[in-house]
Amino acid sequence: MSIFEILIKMPEWYIWLALLLSIYYGIRGIIEQCVLFKEKKYKSVSNRAERIIILYIQDFLFKFITTMSGFVALFIAGYIFPSIIEVTDISVGKALLLIFLFVWGVTGIGGYLTLFIASCKIPLMK
Repeated sequence: MSIFEILIKMPEWYIWLALLLSIYYGIRGIIEQCVLFKEKKYKSVSNRAERIIILYIQDFLFKFITTMSGFVALFIAGYIFPSIIEVTDISVGKALLLIFLFVWGVTGIGGYLTLFIASCKIPLMK
């Protein structure tokens, strides 16, 4: 079964929830950029058009896509998990894939995946 066939089985309420949270995190990213601009973190970006193109669109898309990918990863993990009949039947590859999809999904939906990708460190750890 291909990934496309799995994604077609995604329920409508799940898609709406994914879209709502992804848009929320995207808008939240724009607001974060506005706050950083007001604190003068970006001194070289002067006019409004530059801010929109350089800061806002990029941050909105980055947060939107990572959140949507988190929902897709959790859905795929939830689709694969019931196919496991016994614990002894789990291959190493399937176990690693499920762990990766779960971690990607939880951090993506929680909004921490963007921080993890941008800073290359686990959030809230020093």
